[in-house]
This record gives sequence, C-alpha cells and structure tokens, in this order.
Amino acid sequence: MVCRQSQIFEAVRELLDMLRADRNSLHVLAAISGGMDSMVLLQVLAELLKGGRLTCTVAHVNHRLRSESGSDEELVRAAAETQSMRFLCRQLEPRPPQTNLEAWARQERYRMLEEMRVECGAEIILTAHHRRDQAETVLMRTISGRLVTDAHSIAPYCPDRRLLRPLLNISHREIEAYAADKSVKFIQDASNSDLTRTRNYLRLSLMPQIRSELNPNLDEALSETASRLSTDEDFFEDLAERTAASFGSIVDLSKLLVLHDALLWRVCRSVAVRTCGEEARSIGY
Repeated sequence: MVCRQSQIFEAVRELLDMLRADRNSLHVLAAISGGMDSMVLLQVLAELLKGGRLTCTVAHVNHRLRSESGSDEELVRAAAETQSMRFLCRQLEPRPPQTNLEAWARQERYRMLEEMRVECGAEIILTAHHRRDQAETVLMRTISGRLVTDAHSIAPYCPDRRLLRPLLNISHREIEAYAADKSVKFIQDASNSDLTRTRNYLRLSLMPQIRSELNPNLDEALSETASRLSTDEDFFEDLAERTAASFGSIVDLSKLLVLHDALLWRVCRSVAVRTCGEEARSIGY
C-alpha cells in the first residue's frame, strides 16, 4: 500500500489548527505507549513542531504489567529526547484485588495523563486511537450487550477529559504504511497476541475472518455505525435530560407512562442520576 502520509499529517494538523485558532500557540501532551500507533503520532507531532506555534510534552504510563515495560519507557524517553521534547512518566501501583485488570488500567492511565497534563501546563491530551480501535469497540459492545445502554462511540474530542484523538478516522493500514515509510521504531507488545483476551481475539481472529469472507471494509462499516449510533444517543440523552428536568422534584407517573419506550428508560435514568448521583448512570434498559 502506498503511504498516504499527507492524510495522516493533515488530519493531525487540521485538528490542532482548529484548537489554536484563537491563540498564538498550543501546548499538547502526547500519550505515547511505545506501540506503532502512538509512535507514528509522535513522529507527526515532531514534524508539526517545525512549523512553530506548537509545544509538545511526551507522556508515558508504565503499567508494570510486563517484563518489557522498562524497555517501552526507555524507547519513548529516547524518542522524546531526540525530538527535544519534555518527557514525563508515571508508573502504576499494584492492582487492587478483585478488580477488572483492563478497566482498572484504563482508568488509572487517564487519571495519570490528566495529572501530567496539569503538571506541564498543556491544554490538551492527544492519544493515537484510530479507526480500527473504533470498530473493535463497537463490536465488543455489541457482543457484550453494552451497546444497548452505551451507544456512544469513541469521540474524536472529549472536552471533559481535554482529550483529542486526531487519528480516529485513519485506517490501521495507513498507519502501518506511514511507520514503514518513516522507519518509525516501536515496541511489539507480546500480550497483544494473547487470544484469551476478548479484544485480541476480535482483532486477530474474528475480524480478519469477517473481512475475508463477508466485508473487506468492515472497519469502515463499524466506524460509521458507531458514529451514527453515538449521534442518535446524544440526541436522546439531551431530550431525556430536558424531559426529566421538566418534571421538577416530584415525578408524575402518568407523565412517564405516555413517553415512548425509547425515551422512557432514559428519562428514568436521568431522574435517578439527579436523585442519587452519577453512580446511577450505569442503570440500563
């Protein structure tokens, strides 16, 4: 495949230009794991630094879950130093007992990234999520049943987290081509080949079979589905919030029962969140 490096470069540049349109410069914190996707993002940012008006601090979270974790950290540190970028790192503490490993690691990673963002004074955090990540997420939620109550896709921009994903519409093949063309050094995480992990099984076994036998454009189809579902969910959540707020402190059951089923359960959840707090957000259909 011919490397469409201009598309990757332009995707990042255009989003960053939008963010810094009303300011003289922009300081970003790049979350770099050492894998191919994030190291490609780092290479693009290094090229953008040459144009000025951009400051980049490199952030790495060492999960300490693999014997090679130290090598990951050193690779990212060396790449940051080569590009004259400041390097920040955090290490995860041992996982609390009886917690889901992946969920806990993800939560801690974002918490530490926010800590590092505040420490260096960056306005935004960049991650290297791409189109295949989006496709895998919507498929995982479909299989697990979570899609029924959590139809949000991976968002290009999350204002609450100050999180930007500039590669979200870039394909995995394009990133591979860019890495090869630029001779980008990266770490191959051996745990990504563990088929006992659901996401790895989808990525390495199920999705390739679907692409081969049913739809070669599976990633694009799932990503578009995710985008449409997320747009619809945003609309319904906003409508549910406004409907719940109109009830006041006491909810008239007769007003609930006339609502369409698609709105009814969301209004009930909104009422529960207003009454009991954000932990009620997990209430499903």
